[in-house]
Amino acid sequence: MPVRFIYSDQAEKFVRKNSDQLSFEKVEEAVRLSLKKILHRERNNADIKKLKAEWIGHWRVRLGSIRIVFRYENGEPIITYITRIEFRGSVY
Repeated sequence: MPVRFIYSDQAEKFVRKNSDQLSFEKVEEAVRLSLKKILHRERNNADIKKLKAEWIGHWRVRLGSIRIVFRYENGEPIITYITRIEFRGSVY
């Protein structure tokens, strides 16, 4: 499943600022696992949630105390937009 990741400025800045806790590889692996669960109904341990209200069309994946908000466009490759990455209390 080829996936192309596009990061918002905020998400990219967050990963760089918190490189001791998070890396681009960890973010992409968490989102890949989430996409497998969403698209292929694969049973795995990804903690995902479909968002509502102003976040319709987005999904949230939990990575410890960090939340990754993303949306995807199904195609070849799947284009995934990492919209926001933030600590639990201030992500929404």
